Amino acid sequence: MAPHDIAMPYQLTPSEICDQLITNGYRPCPLKPCSKAINIPDWPNRNFTPAHFDLSSGVGIKTGNGLIAIDIDIYDPKISDEITQAAFNHLGSTLARVGEAPKIALLYRSEFINKKPLVQYSQLVKRLKKRLRLSKC
Repeated sequence: MAPHDIAMPYQLTPSEICDQLITNGYRPCPLKPCSKAINIPDWPNRNFTPAHFDLSSGVGIKTGNGLIAIDIDIYDPKISDEITQAAFNHLGSTLARVGEAPKIALLYRSEFINKKPLVQYSQLVKRLKKRLRLSKC
C-alpha cells in the first residue's frame, strides 16, 4: 500500500471516495497514482464523476467556489502547531490533510473567499507579531 493511499484503510475504491465527496458537496478530481499531480487537460473547468476514477487513481479535492485550503507548509513542528491551533481557535476545527508532517492543509468553506490569496511565511510572522503587540495593549 502506498503511504498516502486512503482507499485501502477505509476499504473504499477511488470512485467510491469520489461519490462520497460529491455527496458532501466537494469537487473531487482524479490524481496520478501516489501523487498530488493531475494530468488532465482543462481540469479546473471540468466536473468529475466516479466513472473518471480507476483503482490506481489518487483522489484530490478542488478548491474554489467557497472551499479554501490553508496550506501550512512549515517544517518546524512548534510553529506549524501554533499556526494550526490559531486557525482552529479563530476559524473552528476542520478537515485536515497531513502529507509530510508537520506540514498540514486545513480545509474550510467560506462564502466570502473565492480566489487564492497567498501569504508568505515572513509576511505571516510580521502580521502575527503586530497582532500580538496590539493585543497586549
